[in-house]
Amino acid sequence: MTNVYVYVSDSALSSDISNELSANYSVETVQSLSDIDKASEALRQSILIFSFEYLRDVVSCCPVGKAGGPALLCIQEVSDSLDERLDDYDSSVASIFKPFSINQLIGQVENLFEVNQAKGQVESLESQLIQSEKMAALGQLAAGVAHEINNPVGFVSSNLNTGQRYLGKLTDALESLKDACEAEVTGAALLLHATWQAEHQVPEIIEALQDLGEENSDGMNRIRDIVKDLKEYAHAGSNKFERVSIEQLLKSAVNLLKNEIKYKADVEFEFGDVGPIDCISSQLSQVFVNLIVNACHAIEDFGKITVGTEDLGETISISIADTGSGMSEEVQRKVFEPFFTTKPIGKGTGIGLAITHSILERHHGQIRLQSTLGEGTCFTITLPKEQEDTDEDED
Repeated sequence: MTNVYVYVSDSALSSDISNELSANYSVETVQSLSDIDKASEALRQSILIFSFEYLRDVVSCCPVGKAGGPALLCIQEVSDSLDERLDDYDSSVASIFKPFSINQLIGQVENLFEVNQAKGQVESLESQLIQSEKMAALGQLAAGVAHEINNPVGFVSSNLNTGQRYLGKLTDALESLKDACEAEVTGAALLLHATWQAEHQVPEIIEALQDLGEENSDGMNRIRDIVKDLKEYAHAGSNKFERVSIEQLLKSAVNLLKNEIKYKADVEFEFGDVGPIDCISSQLSQVFVNLIVNACHAIEDFGKITVGTEDLGETISISIADTGSGMSEEVQRKVFEPFFTTKPIGKGTGIGLAITHSILERHHGQIRLQSTLGEGTCFTITLPKEQEDTDEDED
């Protein structure tokens, strides 16, 4: 509820204003403006009603246009002098002249409230745009870094493969040496070979080097896959529809988020072999990443995320379900609204699902939500297999 502060010299009028507005607003009679100035957070989304004789006090304490300041409504006896006394300020103060009805004053308060709300939405939008620009720049930086990582990954992988081949040749040479020792008729050479192997633990070292080589190769393959997925996600790509494997996009999204997922959930794939469809891969990758990140955030301790696909004939369905905290009916009604979020400040922007909805509309698809509070949430996406305008750019 919006706070309304009343700073009026006439105590009877102040009481009347407070009584009339208290039904819809949180009203407080102000004795000292310094108390309001100290409570800077209380000024946000608030309205201050004051008498004309207090104008200087008000504008010195709450200057017009002050960031995060209240909307100001001045009650004055006559229509002159107000603008003259506000020459040093960027904008004017709303005013109402005596005599006036309480309904007039309530109308002014409602107008100020709407203006204040609109101003807050604009500021929020500006903040989100700045954040989006930062994320876009970060995406370009990530793509560049991923490209540069490919070079050292390439020669390290090549060296590992060469080392494995040399290790194989060394193993073959040691086997040939053992065969030659066994062929010696006195048995002295075989005894000497066995003693040498036991002293230097040659078989164990060879086996350990082979295991290390396999683990290193697996690690380099993992780095290569992460770099590939990161480049594909960060790359803006073409705005043309192309034939792309949805299941591969889902796997790439999970692989890209593996570091976040592994602490929150096990991922199960339930693919129905849907094959490639017409889509803009970079945009659908963003949809899948948004939904999987939300699924991780919804799980408080450790749970399960199930990613599935199904062939429905001319369309396919994609489901991403979690065993998280679920959503109330009120949250479900607002979840696709821009800037709506249940996450704390700094953790959620409230635009992820709005962007998801917009992308799916562009793909002539739909998204449905099923959620039970305390049990989990499932998002189901339906997409056509073929798009009518696959040969045209989407601007």
